[in-house]
Amino acid sequence: MKKASALLLAAFLAGPALASRAASPGLEKAVRSLADKLLKSAQPGSSIAVPAFSAPAAPAGLGRAVAEALAEELLRSGRFTVVEGDYLEATGRAPADLGGADYVVEGSVAPSGRKKLELQARLLAAATGPLLASAKTSIKNTEAVPGAAPVQQPAVTILNGPGPASCSWIHSRVTAPGRTAALLLARGRSLGAVMSLPRPHTPDLGAEALRGKEGAVLQALRSGRVVAEQVTAEGAAGEGYALTLRSCVNAAGLSKDKGFTVELTLNQRRFFAGQGIRFRAVSNRDGFLHFFRTDLAGRLLPRAPEDPEAGARVIANRASEARGFPAVVPPGETASAAILRVLAVRRDIQPLLAGTATYPELLRKLDESGAEWAEDVRILTVYPQPR
Repeated sequence: MKKASALLLAAFLAGPALASRAASPGLEKAVRSLADKLLKSAQPGSSIAVPAFSAPAAPAGLGRAVAEALAEELLRSGRFTVVEGDYLEATGRAPADLGGADYVVEGSVAPSGRKKLELQARLLAAATGPLLASAKTSIKNTEAVPGAAPVQQPAVTILNGPGPASCSWIHSRVTAPGRTAALLLARGRSLGAVMSLPRPHTPDLGAEALRGKEGAVLQALRSGRVVAEQVTAEGAAGEGYALTLRSCVNAAGLSKDKGFTVELTLNQRRFFAGQGIRFRAVSNRDGFLHFFRTDLAGRLLPRAPEDPEAGARVIANRASEARGFPAVVPPGETASAAILRVLAVRRDIQPLLAGTATYPELLRKLDESGAEWAEDVRILTVYPQPR
């Protein structure tokens, strides 16, 4: 997936209000200029945190849009990894909370005359804070914030009549930039119509480690609440892609777990071997947290010594964090992918884990036991250190 498509996908998943945040060609050119100047002072193979730029007098949301565009530019270079903006927002911007980053880019956006904006950025060592490089460039106001692309409001219909396993059928019709974006948007709108959900996750389908695995990735990201789904209509619609999705959502979840959520945040979505994988999870209810690694087929992978404690008690809205989990590439491979899942449950489920081989099997056991649960999932990719 090209960078512009990835940004559009993220915007559509976040909702219509953010659809105009995809980087314009002018903004892409400006952040490329900043990156070229800053990265000469950074060590290849390192991790860089790019918090939202300060922009008190600029158009709303532009500071974050500039940071996201710069982060994509760093990733595209293939020489650096980037701490996710969501992780930085969740943990703060103190050096100890920069997700293991080696460097941090701090920047600002400010008016420069009546028709231009000035972008300034500084590269600092994350641990000690000395200034390593600085850069600035300017951009026309009209290039910084492109006009909002027309977005079709998703139409969601909850149908009468049960489906398989007593699930409830929901139809969702959407238009988005491409089939993958449309499918993920339709899924989110269908579930969001009947229950609370964590923020959507945009998979990096353009990554080498996921190339040719789009179908398996999309299947892995499907909510455990969905018993069955079917695309009933699809095709090009102007500059976008229209899709109608028929989903059958677990009826038990609609009643007892409707407001229960857990959100998993990774420090990065792309890693170099040896970098530390950090993640945090927040449940909105008291209960127990379980972290799982699975393959794309949903098989549960053996626990590693560095994995978080299984079934740790958590307090509502208080973060549970794990640090220093090492990223690895198996011998003989050029890249690898991993799936990290978090499951929040209102009661202890240790007895249900015995003999359970797959994640879908575990969810079936939870439903049969009457346990209240919520889930979230992230996919990360790992590459050898650049030479």
